[in-house]
Amino acid sequence: MIDIARAAGCSQATVSFVLNNSPGIKLSQQTRERVIEAARTLGYTAPAFEALHPALPAFEGPAFEGLDGVIGFAVDQLATSPEAVVAIEGARQASWNAGNVLLVAQTLGDSVMEPRAIS
Repeated sequence: MIDIARAAGCSQATVSFVLNNSPGIKLSQQTRERVIEAARTLGYTAPAFEALHPALPAFEGPAFEGLDGVIGFAVDQLATSPEAVVAIEGARQASWNAGNVLLVAQTLGDSVMEPRAIS
């Protein structure tokens, strides 16, 4: 999400709100479009994203078997800013509202562990 935020010129919380289509969050249409475009350009894919922004193909295959109802949320550092807490809570609310569970992975910017946490 940090890469999408950088590309879109916004916070990680804003990226989370847009990608999860969080209700009650007031963002300009221009900001929403920038985030969605950045996500697509960077190749972001997730089940919720495809459902809300259907230009990307859905996840399929053996790597995703048994993961129905589980949404992963990777963050570099949990305690560095209040935005992280707000983003995670927004993702949790959206996940639970859709009947899913949210798994959070703190990666500390580790270039080896980040891809593992995401996969």
